[in-house]
This record gives sequence, structure tokens and C-alpha cells, in this order.
Amino acid sequence: APAPAVTEAAPARTPAPAPEPDADGDGVPDSRDACPDTPRNYAVDSRGCPIPIEEVARTELEVYFEFDRSEVRPQYFDEIQEYRYSKAYPYLPELAEFAAHGGKKVLEVGCGQGTDLYQFAKNGAEVTGIDLTEGAVNKSRELFAAYDTEARLETGNAESLAQFSDNTFDVVYSFGVIHHTPNTEQCFDSIHRVL
Repeated sequence: APAPAVTEAAPARTPAPAPEPDADGDGVPDSRDACPDTPRNYAVDSRGCPIPIEEVARTELEVYFEFDRSEVRPQYFDEIQEYRYSKAYPYLPELAEFAAHGGKKVLEVGCGQGTDLYQFAKNGAEVTGIDLTEGAVNKSRELFAAYDTEARLETGNAESLAQFSDNTFDVVYSFGVIHHTPNTEQCFDSIHRVL
């Protein structure tokens, strides 16, 4: 006689746990979200904070020049900062930790018009800015003069930083510059040397 068929009862299915709440819809549960209220269209890291990506933003900024002059008057520096940190790069103040380096020596590689470097300075850092062009350095000087703030500003090449001794700075900051250097590895070596 054939052996009786033995059937095992299927194990009881455990219901899947309910998904954790994610109020801002960024894919990171609220319990781990370090940056709540991130807009839904932002790419975020594992902590739920925006990942910076470079985008082209267009806006109109009305700047009035004196007759036959090209200097940006100090009254516009506040507007430029407001636009940069509220519209163009709202994540930057937290990401760059502008307020966290009071009393530290900070170098900005590619300081441009000095807007980011000034954020470090107004929070108590001793700041130095370099840029390849004298025009950019002069714009930084105008900004720092308008706010009556000290800064060492000069032309310099990020690939050598020859004007600085080893271990001169506590922090080296750069935004949107280093990847444009012809020899990025040499640039990083120079930055490491001055840190």
C-alpha cells in the first residue's frame, strides 16, 4: 500500500511591519531624518539631507552703477548673499559649517567675490582667500571693506599654494573650483600640505 501523504501546514504569515512615517517624502523615515521638510524633488543622503548638485539658476538682480563705473556698491552685497543662501544654495551654510570655525584659520581656494569666505569671517574665523585672477581678489577686497572685516586676500594657484607654509590652516574650503584645475591631484596634495 502506498505511504500516506504527509502535508505540513504552511507557516503562519507574519504581516509586514507598517512603513515608518516619512513626512517629507524623501525616502528617509522621520526617525532617522536629520533634515526634515526637505523638498520632495531633492536628492538626499542616508541622513535625509540634501546632496549638493551644481545647477544653473537664472534670476534677475537689478544693480545700478554710478555713471561710467563698474563697481558693485556695498548695498548690493547683502542682496547677493541673501540670494546665494536662500535661493541658489540654501543648504550651503549648514553643509559648509560657516559658523563652526570661529578662532580657526580658514583658507578659501577660489574665493571669487568673497561671499563664502565672509561667512567664515563674520563667525570669527581668521580668513585667507586666494583666486587666480586679480579681478576676483579685488571684488573680495571690496566686500570685506564694505563690512569692515579683516581678510588676507591675494592671487594664488591652488595647485601649489607656494605662498603658504606647511600646516598653516585649520580648514581649507572651496566651492565649485578644484574640479576645474588642470592637475586636481596636485591641488589636493597642496591643500593637504597646508592643513
